[in-house]
Amino acid sequence: VQTLPPQNLSATLMRSGDFLLTWKVADGSQALGNALEYEVTYKRDWESWENAASLLLSDTTRCHLSHENLVPGSSYVARVRARPGRASGSSGQYSKWSTEVSWETPEGGLHPRNLRCLFNGADRLTCSWEVKKAIITSVLFGLFFRATPAS
Repeated sequence: VQTLPPQNLSATLMRSGDFLLTWKVADGSQALGNALEYEVTYKRDWESWENAASLLLSDTTRCHLSHENLVPGSSYVARVRARPGRASGSSGQYSKWSTEVSWETPEGGLHPRNLRCLFNGADRLTCSWEVKKAIITSVLFGLFFRATPAS
């Protein structure tokens, strides 16, 4: 069973600075109602979908995006797709993607966001972070760390 793509995807800025994505179940998929699972992907408008953040949700038609995970002063785009959830008793593949929605995050400082570091357990620490596109080629960043005794 393949459901129809979700409809009326919208992004709303909340007072907290977070964003709320909401959508509607497609007209032809109403019978499955709350028994749907959704995949929401979002990215900055210049990034590729392959590198987009992905969230898996069940039994809801809303998704809360914290401002802490978004780069200030950036343009974002999101999309959502659906499939029958385990609770529906039927299995199926994901629908096509919904129409995309785009939004702008409020301006903020030039500080890096979303610092992520991964240690391979031996000799390599790989870190990444996000900054505004406008400063990528004009600002140098330094990363400092201190090793702590293993617990």
